[in-house]
Amino acid sequence: MAELFGSSSYVSARDVPYVNVTVKDSVAQQGYQVSKPLLAPVTRFDSALVQSIRAGDGRARAEAFTSDGLYSPHFSQPVEGMTALLPYLSSVYRPEARLYAQHSYKEWFHTDTVVFLTGHFQGGWGDAQNGGVFEGNMFNLLRREKDGTLRMHRQIANNDR
Repeated sequence: MAELFGSSSYVSARDVPYVNVTVKDSVAQQGYQVSKPLLAPVTRFDSALVQSIRAGDGRARAEAFTSDGLYSPHFSQPVEGMTALLPYLSSVYRPEARLYAQHSYKEWFHTDTVVFLTGHFQGGWGDAQNGGVFEGNMFNLLRREKDGTLRMHRQIANNDR
């Protein structure tokens, strides 16, 4: 996973220091909410992303990425850079696929320039009653561009079913 998120070389287990941590409480903390200045652009980004999936618009799906973005899809090799993302996503996301999707995010981490989201996706294709379904987890690293918009810089998705 380190390579996908920008490490310049393989990171082996022996290179990662061991940290002895004890979790004393697993109750969700009250009062921790996403700030409105962060919620609005992430909501806009995710709405446009889901709309591109539902519309079968591979071009819009690709253009949600940074020019040097990387997508690690469910069943194939990682795709890196717009010259590879555009044809790949255009071949997967087509109107006739009749895809639908819903995203939910569990954790948000952010700095001024990046937002890291862990979340879940579910959806399907074709007829909602008789079509196929998919569901899994996703790790999204969004980067704030110079104009302030958020774009997907790295996305890893794994299918649960």
